[in-house]
Amino acid sequence: KFYLVPTTYKAGNPYLNPQLTWNTTFTHIYKNALINSVSVGRTFRNITEVIYPSEFDPKVTIQTDKNIVDYSEIYYSSTYQYVFYKRWSGMLNFLGFYGYYRGNLANTNLSKGNFGMNLSSTQNVKMSDNWSLDANMQYNTGQLYGYMWIKPTSQVGLGITHSFMKKKASLRLNVS
Repeated sequence: KFYLVPTTYKAGNPYLNPQLTWNTTFTHIYKNALINSVSVGRTFRNITEVIYPSEFDPKVTIQTDKNIVDYSEIYYSSTYQYVFYKRWSGMLNFLGFYGYYRGNLANTNLSKGNFGMNLSSTQNVKMSDNWSLDANMQYNTGQLYGYMWIKPTSQVGLGITHSFMKKKASLRLNVS
């Protein structure tokens, strides 16, 4: 047991069963620059992190992994890679999905799904033969994860890279 706070602890689960996923993906690539994919998948005995009340002490909650009945998803992704003026390259990525969970935990039925998406971008500007700048951005909408709701998240990062020793070594500084 690893106590997170006095009333909640994290514990392993030796009774987990392996999960099994069936997935089908169709991908189309256009001029090595635009990649589109559609995927449908279903995971049986999905291993999901859960928080539930202790059977022995109603004031205590337990965070662990449990098998739920299944998880189904369908998603569409699109990635576009490009080069501007030989020195500026980038990638834009979109992922839209619908995920649906089914299960039962602590006498609580789970039969919920939601739409979500992820947007990301990576940019690289080559300033000289030995110097380059990188920028990246990512945004995730809120989404359902089993019994929990995950709030939207975002991230921005900047970096500068200097190559030396005939490009056999590099030094990089990142901020995110």
